[in-house]
Amino acid sequence: MDTADGHYRMGGTDTLMWRVSDDIHLRSDVISVWLLDREPEWQRFWACCQRAVRRYPVLSCRAVEPRWGLGAAVWMPDPEFQLARHVHALRLAEPGTPRQLLNLLEWQECTGLERDRPPWQALLVGGYQQDKAALVIRHNHSLADGVSAVSVFTDLFGSPSEGRPAAQVPTAITRTTTASRRRYSRAVSQVVVDLGTVPRESGRLARSVSAGVRGALRRPGAAADRSLRLLRSLEQAGPPFRGSRLLRRRNTVPHYEVVPVPVTELKQAAKAVGVSVTALLLSLVLGAFADYHRHFRHDERSLTVAVPVNLQPVDRPRLGNHVGVLRLHGPLTDLSPAERARLVNQRLLRARANVVTELFPALSGIGSWIPGPLVRNATVALSHGIDLMASSFFGPPPASHVAGARVTGAMAFAPRGGIACNATMITMGEECAVCLNLDPAAFLDIALVIDLFEQQLARLPALAERTRAPGIG
Repeated sequence: MDTADGHYRMGGTDTLMWRVSDDIHLRSDVISVWLLDREPEWQRFWACCQRAVRRYPVLSCRAVEPRWGLGAAVWMPDPEFQLARHVHALRLAEPGTPRQLLNLLEWQECTGLERDRPPWQALLVGGYQQDKAALVIRHNHSLADGVSAVSVFTDLFGSPSEGRPAAQVPTAITRTTTASRRRYSRAVSQVVVDLGTVPRESGRLARSVSAGVRGALRRPGAAADRSLRLLRSLEQAGPPFRGSRLLRRRNTVPHYEVVPVPVTELKQAAKAVGVSVTALLLSLVLGAFADYHRHFRHDERSLTVAVPVNLQPVDRPRLGNHVGVLRLHGPLTDLSPAERARLVNQRLLRARANVVTELFPALSGIGSWIPGPLVRNATVALSHGIDLMASSFFGPPPASHVAGARVTGAMAFAPRGGIACNATMITMGEECAVCLNLDPAAFLDIALVIDLFEQQLARLPALAERTRAPGIG
């Protein structure tokens, strides 16, 4: 929200994302890639980036912590902001293969973003597949989650012209004078004494509980159901699950892979089996991981899976994080693809049905008052108990352009943050791909993982021929 002084206070989730990313093991840069049919003219691309900063002034702001690092951080205008520090171009060496592009993205993740500057970077990559190009946008997760980022990028670059009008969004952060920045600095120093955020966020949680108590007097059955949902939601923030023994090793080196997915066959198979597309694809990933464990003679009944949940309408482009995270056990037992898909679908439906949307922002708001080192230590413990993070969202519309170049495909790589694998399914029209960020220390044979996943995808035509099973979910 905008404060009286004009700077923008981060939400609780944004603040926690920012603080944990200070640890190299929890680095949280998101890398989005738009593949282009040709290399745009540099001046047109530069003009697009200038309009982006005018429309979203937070892109010229840096994160500033309150005194003692307690309470919400704020976005404040960087007095030394220069667009040239954030927008760059380079060319891949010939022949400019997809693997060369992925290697470049891996190198980007390893370098990290400057923490005393606005945490984002746009890189125009020429020479991709000889005469094509790629737009690589990297930003710290505190700036936006995946859904928010795609919405904002589409808002900025989503028309065949140079972009949309440069009017500022409602949460604009205006340029300030030197005297104003001094006032902002004093204001930030006093954020810690503004303890009103703690009772406010605690109040959210209290209102959820008290609503259940009041409802119990009027509708005992409905109130009991809401109370049960609240308790199950609290379990999501509870102690860490035990991860796979085979995947227990961790390091900070990324390895990126992209696996194309046949969208039509995926949708037909999901309809035939009676599950969601997300549940089916997650079950295929789990099927590959089950085969991987059997290959190494490791007997694991399940993996710990984390699934982000979007908590905001997708038709309102805005920056920030508006997500919660569900944890569930992904089955590794000897099941047919259809059986595994139905079981995963049931567990996803059950977990989502128990979500109390007020819980996640309330807990993160309170968490922003916990000292950073404690938050980082707790996050490391939680993330090392998670084997797979799986998310899915839509990429830019098929008609999207960047400075006159047509967008032909999209990729997205979410940070692992101590997790063995982060899998992101991104769909653009009739094109779909699973982008994998794998830990080479956890997966000793990554080529085998990819081969097993492709074998799972090869079963989609057979699944699509099945008749729909009744009573799913």
